[in-house]
Amino acid sequence: MAEVRYKTRPLEARNQARDLRSRFYQDLMRAREDGKLLVSGGMRAPYEFLAGFGDFECLSEHFSNTVSLDQDVAQRYNEAFEARGYAQDFCALSRLYLGAMFAGETPWGPFPPPDLCFMFHACDIQGKWFQVVSEHYGIPYFCLEQPVDYPPDPAKRQHNIRYLTEQLQAFIDWGERVLGRRFDDSRFMEAALNSLEVQSLWAEVCCLNRAVPAPLDDRSLYALESIACLMRHKPEAVAFYRALRDEVRERVRDGIAALATERYRLMHDNQPPFYWLAIYKVPEQYGAVAIGSHTSFTLMGAFEEGEDGRLRARHHPRQQGLTFRTRDDLIQYLAGWYTDTPFYEDIILPQTRLTNTLRFVEEWGVDGVVIHLNRGCEGVTAGAPELKQALRERGIPVTVYEANYVDRRDLSQSQVVDTLETFLESQGLKKLSTLAGQP
Repeated sequence: MAEVRYKTRPLEARNQARDLRSRFYQDLMRAREDGKLLVSGGMRAPYEFLAGFGDFECLSEHFSNTVSLDQDVAQRYNEAFEARGYAQDFCALSRLYLGAMFAGETPWGPFPPPDLCFMFHACDIQGKWFQVVSEHYGIPYFCLEQPVDYPPDPAKRQHNIRYLTEQLQAFIDWGERVLGRRFDDSRFMEAALNSLEVQSLWAEVCCLNRAVPAPLDDRSLYALESIACLMRHKPEAVAFYRALRDEVRERVRDGIAALATERYRLMHDNQPPFYWLAIYKVPEQYGAVAIGSHTSFTLMGAFEEGEDGRLRARHHPRQQGLTFRTRDDLIQYLAGWYTDTPFYEDIILPQTRLTNTLRFVEEWGVDGVVIHLNRGCEGVTAGAPELKQALRERGIPVTVYEANYVDRRDLSQSQVVDTLETFLESQGLKKLSTLAGQP
């Protein structure tokens, strides 16, 4: 048998996350029946502002991740999208989402007509994506614009905070007018405190993955991060991430590993092919564990620099004992929080992508980097060849493979396996069954 270096055990939170996701999609499909607002929009949109208008469910990009697990269904939605004259090189998530809308179906029943669209726009496709939804159903649409602070400058950051504050205040005025509802400050504040705590807790979980052995792997991180994508404004999300944080702390304390044979640590840059998560099993056969990625860390994680110069979870208002006397006070705080969002800046700016990747490599003890040239997301993939070259110049082992995170048509599985195995063997690793004398 392969050499086992560490203890391992199942992660209890995985089952909890699965149950929460299942319940979310059940609630989503009956939102209208339950008297809730049904929103079509982005999973990075500030849900706390929607909560100010009452109970709601949001059909976000996460729908496409879920749909991609069944590639027969995904292919049907891709064909419905492309039949409308759209090109195959569109954002792969938008193709599945809009294709399902054009087909009028989901895996759980008819595609639910939304009441409004709400998006936080950063990459080129996002704003236009939900404009198509808005026009298809003839419903109102509000799109926020993510400001970018590059090169970093205190004066520019303050300008960005003011700019975002004005947009958020405008959304409230717009929502009261088009929905005919009064904005509830108390509901808004409670949802905001939940959302910020979840983002901080997720960053704390990711920081705990610095431990050797890593208590979690990248595959688990995506499954666990999904709850923040879907419902971070809800109290059950806060309870889930507090319990997850505590469970991961225990795993670190007890030396519990995600991979019992860990001997090499990988960073997987970009999202994986979600329909083929067995990709992670390829390096695991060599004792290599993927400890995280730019996306699994920063899509929902709020980080800041600690006194020691390393990244840490950003302190959230409850942790600091902050109270907000007025709606405007909280909106300005939120504008500052969302202005400092590394995920979008890493997409838009290759310079920050390299800086943050180097920090992940150093602080998480990464031995090698695998970059997914993701044909389904040009935004996250932009600058990847330059990133590869920069890492090599710094002596960091790196390889790339080409695929698509939700469309199997862009994947050659045998080619990807060959690429990964060649890279791992170039690092002096051998398949553990071979090391143990097994055929």
